[in-house]
Amino acid sequence: MPVTIELPRDLNVMNSLMFCRELELLEDADVYNVDCRSLGNVEPFGMLLIGSRLRQLIKDKKEKGAKFFARNYEHNDYAAHMGFFKSVQLNYGNAPGEAKGSSTYLPITKIDVQELITESHERREHVVDTIEGRTRQLSKVLSCGNKNIEGVLTYSIREIMRNVLEHSYAESIWYAGQVWPSKDRVEVCILDEGIGVQKALKANRHLEFKTAEEALLLAIEPGISGKDIKAEQRRDEVYGNSGYGLFMTSRICQDNGSFIIGSTNSFIIINGKGHKSYESPFTGTIIRLSLNISNIAQIDSLLPIYLKEGAKRARDNKHLDSISASKSSRLLLRKDK
Repeated sequence: MPVTIELPRDLNVMNSLMFCRELELLEDADVYNVDCRSLGNVEPFGMLLIGSRLRQLIKDKKEKGAKFFARNYEHNDYAAHMGFFKSVQLNYGNAPGEAKGSSTYLPITKIDVQELITESHERREHVVDTIEGRTRQLSKVLSCGNKNIEGVLTYSIREIMRNVLEHSYAESIWYAGQVWPSKDRVEVCILDEGIGVQKALKANRHLEFKTAEEALLLAIEPGISGKDIKAEQRRDEVYGNSGYGLFMTSRICQDNGSFIIGSTNSFIIINGKGHKSYESPFTGTIIRLSLNISNIAQIDSLLPIYLKEGAKRARDNKHLDSISASKSSRLLLRKDK
């Protein structure tokens, strides 16, 4: 008997996490119908996360001989334009990266990691410089002419993509972005389908963690990657070295919007009230930056404060024989609830 997979009406964060949990409970069947009749609002985080989970589901089920069909998708022109349907192998709308984008959105786009490395070799530059060239273009699209937003996005996206190349063993990087002027908000989401944060951090013998949530908290700590501050200082004198990437990004978002990191079935949502964790099936890593546009004007005065905080935490961590989430988590101590 066919099984129906009904997409949520609103692809916001909580609905997307819940939907992914529901996918785990699907019964085995020979035919699956993906029903899009309720699908309305779509957001970058929801499109990328649900897209990844559906791709994996379709791959696993097809290997067992199952067939997939899509229904009632023609009414959602925006999701089709953004490349959502073709990102999950449903033949409707644009392919990922096909839409040109505008001053208010970046369509779902897939970057082949090997092609990125090859491009850097051809340009005779470090792959980080190649990534930075790409991220500057992306940031200009979503910055609405605001140099502060452009700077924050360029730095944050570059460091997230750099982490993918250095730690994830992923074959590709997916991203999407959206500006909502009426909501005073800009969102960028980046996803990979690599080994995940927990497995990546296991290579560091100085880290102690038992759960995926603890691994995520450690991943945000400054200096965990062990990079040399002096080697990177010229590139980011304001933000700090590359080992501060997730720390600086999470702090900026914490005070000016919200930050989400998810990997190995655990998701942490950080905002000005503190952090909350949720469980939902996912094997790669996904990061979402959400910024209040009007708040970014104050970022220049806050960056030195964040960097000083990060430098102190990095020094404190350096003197520990082992670093655990309970010892290092600033998030548990900051304005939590």
